Amino acid sequence: MKFITFYRESNDFTDIVTDKSIKSKIDLKVFWLNYLQIGIENYTEENDKLFSYIELKYGDSIKTRLIPDFSPKPYVDYVPTKR
Repeated sequence: MKFITFYRESNDFTDIVTDKSIKSKIDLKVFWLNYLQIGIENYTEENDKLFSYIELKYGDSIKTRLIPDFSPKPYVDYVPTKR
């Protein structure tokens, strides 16, 4: 199963959930504040085309990183030593 997470400030995802092309293929829907996560089986060739369709139509709302990167930044969090 492939999961796609969407983020919107308005918390309105009715266009995604009611889209005729996507609605019948969604296997899992999870809503939380300003987020929607859908799960679609990724074993068929038809669903591969559907993922491309979703990325083209709703790509601005897709959120890829839910957890920010907390790795240290050189010259900000530490000073690297030169040898």
